[in-house]
Amino acid sequence: MNDNQFIEKKIKLLSFIWTFFIGELIAFLGITYFILAPEQLSQSFDSVDVSILYLSYIISIAAIPLVFKIYDIQKNKLKKGDSKRTKLEKYQIAVIIKFAILELAAVFSLIAFYLNEIKEPLYMFGIVFIAIFLNKPSYKQFEKDFLKDIDENVIEELEYLPNETIEPETDNKETDT
Repeated sequence: MNDNQFIEKKIKLLSFIWTFFIGELIAFLGITYFILAPEQLSQSFDSVDVSILYLSYIISIAAIPLVFKIYDIQKNKLKKGDSKRTKLEKYQIAVIIKFAILELAAVFSLIAFYLNEIKEPLYMFGIVFIAIFLNKPSYKQFEKDFLKDIDENVIEELEYLPNETIEPETDNKETDT
């Protein structure tokens, strides 16, 4: 099996995992919203419930920028000599971490909705759900982010000889007076 076939199979697996996460979140939303609707629950307004509500807001707001930062860090770990399979492994790691963090934020929002009688956590769930929905793994995305020219992702280290010193450049402009 050549590298391209291997990569396509792994991307299909990641797409299946993405589909599973989308289905799982829809099922959790259905169970939480339609079966265990807050109007049917006996709620206690503990400080724990309120703190879980605010914690779900913080997690949801912080999760989206965090996953993109982690994804960029994985992209920047690429080296010039990395094979396609190594690049695919880093892509898989980045995508699975992205899904796990966003899934945590979505489930935490549903827990906050379940524990409190307000529906604002569903807005946060919707934002995280859209973030997951729009980040479907694909070969095109892998190719764009991980197979493009490495020079754009890798910061070259400057090498100086130990005995050389760097002199600042001076402008030798002559002034006419």
